[in-house]
Amino acid sequence: MNADPVGALLRVKPGERVPMDGTVRAGQTSIDQAPVTGESIPVDKTTGDPVFAGTINASGTFEMEVTAPASAS
Repeated sequence: MNADPVGALLRVKPGERVPMDGTVRAGQTSIDQAPVTGESIPVDKTTGDPVFAGTINASGTFEMEVTAPASAS
């Protein structure tokens, strides 16, 4: 059984990797997407924005809703 199913809410703190693909549901942050997209500067994220598994939360704590199972990330 998947520990973080689609629809689960997760809290991601500064310095942590985003564990799964999802959507920001609360909070604001900057995400270092270089491991996935190659972008050299962090991208600001706020409510409703997508976040991707394997990226790194660079600043604020945020809550995300999982939108894809780990096998699809």
